[in-house]
Amino acid sequence: MTRWTRYVKGHALATLAPLAYLADPAKEPLLFQLGESLDRVVEQAYESICQDKINVFNQTRINSFMQRLRAFNRPLIVKLQKASYRQYKGL
Repeated sequence: MTRWTRYVKGHALATLAPLAYLADPAKEPLLFQLGESLDRVVEQAYESICQDKINVFNQTRINSFMQRLRAFNRPLIVKLQKASYRQYKGL
């Protein structure tokens, strides 16, 4: 869905691997701040969903923007365990 394979095709894994690291606040302060801001947005969205501020209709509508069809047309699975959520957020 993200088309990453097309984007990274032809690039050596060794040159791409460093891009996976989080920004260093000392070396890249603006990029670090951007990452922190995105974390806050994700945190607010997660909290809104957990507090049922995003209804099932809207969750289904979000699913409609996804490219792949699923076997079942269900809303997003948002009741993640906190450890899973932190891991996803880090990506």
